[in-house]
Amino acid sequence: MAPRTRSPKNRPAEADGSGAALPGPMGAWVLGAFLLLALMIYWPSLGGDFLWDDDDYVSQNMTLRSLGGLGQIWFEIGATPQYYPMVHTTFWVEWRLFNGSPVGFRVVNALLHGANAFLLWLVLRRLRVAGALLAAALFLAHPVAVESVAWITERKNVLSLFFYLLAGWVALPLFGLGGREEREFSPGRYAGFLALYLAALFSKTVACSLPAALLLLVYWRRGRAAGRDWALALPALALGVGLAAITIWMEKVHVGAEGADFDFSVADRFLIAGRAPWFYLGKIVWPAPLSFIYPRWELDPASPLQWLFPLAAAALIALLWWKRTAWGRGPLVAVLMFGGTLVPALGFVDVYPFVFSFVADHFQYHASLALFVLAAALLLRFVPRQQAFLTGFLIAALLAVVSWKRAHVYTNLETLWADTLEKNPESWMPLNNMGLEMARQGRHEEAVEYYERAVAVRPDDALANYNLGTALMEAGRVEESLASFEESFRIEPRRVEARLNKGAALLKLDRPADAAAEFEAALPSLPEDPLLRVNYGKALAQSGRVDKALEQWREAAELAPGGAAPWMEMGLVAMERGRHGEAIGYYREAIARDPGSLPAHVNLANALVKDNRPKEALAIYDAALVLDPKNADCHFNKGVVLMDLRLFAEAIPHFEAALALNPNDREALARLTECRRRAAQ
Repeated sequence: MAPRTRSPKNRPAEADGSGAALPGPMGAWVLGAFLLLALMIYWPSLGGDFLWDDDDYVSQNMTLRSLGGLGQIWFEIGATPQYYPMVHTTFWVEWRLFNGSPVGFRVVNALLHGANAFLLWLVLRRLRVAGALLAAALFLAHPVAVESVAWITERKNVLSLFFYLLAGWVALPLFGLGGREEREFSPGRYAGFLALYLAALFSKTVACSLPAALLLLVYWRRGRAAGRDWALALPALALGVGLAAITIWMEKVHVGAEGADFDFSVADRFLIAGRAPWFYLGKIVWPAPLSFIYPRWELDPASPLQWLFPLAAAALIALLWWKRTAWGRGPLVAVLMFGGTLVPALGFVDVYPFVFSFVADHFQYHASLALFVLAAALLLRFVPRQQAFLTGFLIAALLAVVSWKRAHVYTNLETLWADTLEKNPESWMPLNNMGLEMARQGRHEEAVEYYERAVAVRPDDALANYNLGTALMEAGRVEESLASFEESFRIEPRRVEARLNKGAALLKLDRPADAAAEFEAALPSLPEDPLLRVNYGKALAQSGRVDKALEQWREAAELAPGGAAPWMEMGLVAMERGRHGEAIGYYREAIARDPGSLPAHVNLANALVKDNRPKEALAIYDAALVLDPKNADCHFNKGVVLMDLRLFAEAIPHFEAALALNPNDREALARLTECRRRAAQ
């Protein structure tokens, strides 16, 4: 056991000449500077759009839209993508403050990062660690943090670290680490520590490492953790393990971290765990190139080279343990804190990103603190103080510039995926996601190219094949889309949407009987899907089975009482049969369910014309033109009705509008000429 000394080896020199709990006016200056610097570093990304997963977490998260959603966030597991209620509560508040604009969410992330750097400085100052301000500056400026700060979804990281550091700052005196050797225990302080620790866990359960980190700090300071230290840490550790278990379950059941992609052997998991920390260390030492998604390693337990990584990690820890008296316990504790905080992302539990990569910059947001602290302390130990601070802050300034440049990548999805593919061109996930972005922009041929590359990389991926089929259909290559939908369904028979889209493609190819067969086969899986029944009815009607089509549409109307689609289809069939009065009733039902439906208004007006009720038709055309004043067909049809009523002067402006919207409409021109002639007589 190491002696309890106060030598520099075991207790680094006081950084700021003060162990005060509160830093006074200097603290206000440091806080202000860190917040301002965070905004400056991340300025290029602050005006950006929502990115990947931001739809699930924010822009399409229905729990943010109502007061009841706040209750769902806290008490309904599965209502949000992960059970991190503190994160979603901040989103709930910000949705109201910023009216759904991504700018406000991004600014809050940047401010939290600046606050985290300030809290790190406070904690290190309370611990009297050398280079506290320098370590905080390195953390603030380093580009490995950009993914956590510039990506709204990773509010999980910045918020959990905020509460993690606050909880640690409150807890230090409980463990006799508050600047004085004696413990400063009180029930209120311990309750405050647990409350802040729970807030950190409810933001992201990587914070469960805090009790172990506190015990390591006790070991660093005194050489061992006493029974009282364990008694303080174990209840918190139990809370952390419990909430981490919920996260692991949700990652598997709700996020999708299961299946063949996660079928790792024990040896595979140790290979991941041994290599990942070296990867993260490398990105801290030399943060280039950084990528949103890194290449996924091929695991080969039979390769001696791959075992060098875990063996080297074990050797490093053994060396630091052996040299703990000569070198001090600080390096050992820093390395253990770094590795221990990384444990949730080291392959021992399955997380969804392992589908495409075993590492990600945001995985080391918390863990990186230990290395920044170690780097600052070592610099001060081996370089004269003034030169050390000058060198350290120069490095921080250079890192800030790199982070500022990196922040540009996080402005929109196209920029993000383009940068990722430049560095990782054979990764199926960014290829697939770039295809989605191209399709969203209406650039369907480009979407096809990205999906084809994704399928080439991962031919047995049902989603990539499905997306390729959808893009082909939207690009007008309907016949080609069939093979992709068939392949998607073959790979994953539960992917019923592939069958549905195949049916839609067959309808476009005028193969209604084949389409009806696809829709019928999908019905057992989606018996209460009104859209499926609407499309099934279309296929049946086009196949000549009109009575059965009507049954499907009536069923769809019962399943979705507020939907207009089944009533529209029934109206079309009635019109084809010459039952104009019946069609009028269906179209009125469609409008009652969807008052903003332009097709329903136009079809109703046309049916009224066919039923010799022109004056009623005119009123409906007027209502349709309120919905869309630039609808050329509506103007033309109303003009025709006015002509039939011999109201030639009133018809003229409608034919003029139709021509302005469609200059090549010869019939509109002919009728306009006729109206002008008749009006002049």
